[in-house]
Amino acid sequence: EITCSQDFLRLQKNLDKVSLWFHDNQLKLNNAKSFLLSFSRTSKKFSNQYSLNNRPLSTVDSINDLGVTFQSDLSFSIHIETIVNKALKMLGFISRNTRNFNDISSVKHLYCSLVRSQLEFSSPVWSPYLLSHKHSLEHVQYKFFKLISFKLNIPYTSNNIPTLQELTNLPSLESRRTYT
Repeated sequence: EITCSQDFLRLQKNLDKVSLWFHDNQLKLNNAKSFLLSFSRTSKKFSNQYSLNNRPLSTVDSINDLGVTFQSDLSFSIHIETIVNKALKMLGFISRNTRNFNDISSVKHLYCSLVRSQLEFSSPVWSPYLLSHKHSLEHVQYKFFKLISFKLNIPYTSNNIPTLQELTNLPSLESRRTYT
């Protein structure tokens, strides 16, 4: 936690130690891939300039690390929007390319491996707390249920989602995140 100038100096000293360790071990630190991201739920931010290898670090509001987009306000809204859009595109791909599939289990396997895996990747890190984010994620699975109901000639309504969940043995994404 950075609350005063001593904290700033301590962090800068540690960054200098990291740079020195890289140098001593003949490793190169890529400054172009090194950024400063301050996490805070308040709008108050410190304007201290940190450096790595005697070069100033660029300040960013969000950064992607190992497939998860972290934001300075810890909201993960950019990450959730990104994965929902990717998942919807992949679901569209599955829908277009399985028109002649009669076996629902094949379509389900494609959904689980190509779509649901994207929606659940690293979810313990970014699990949503806002209702709107939870609905965005569940919307993708509801679109899958709509595809399944079309293939089975079952009218799709929000009332028959529990039936489709039972038929496909796919619990809600939220329940899967809860029990992970």
